[in-house]
Amino acid sequence: GEHSASGSSNLSSYLQFGTDSATGKLTLVVDHDGTANGAAADQTIVLSSYANKAALATDLGLGSTATDADIISKMIQTGNLKTDI
Repeated sequence: GEHSASGSSNLSSYLQFGTDSATGKLTLVVDHDGTANGAAADQTIVLSSYANKAALATDLGLGSTATDADIISKMIQTGNLKTDI
């Protein structure tokens, strides 16, 4: 599959964090085939409680310099992100 119990594995190709230009809020950008590196989003999820990736990382108990892969991995571990292939 695209993920394992231990981490984000290949999900980093499909999911990237960004910022919504209209609201300034954190977004999770979904690329269905993992080839556009976030440039051609199929879906954008706005995480309206967070102004940036560092705030989300801190809430998850990670350092403010956590990578997208670190955050995705932690979200899978805590059940905040569920995927099914």
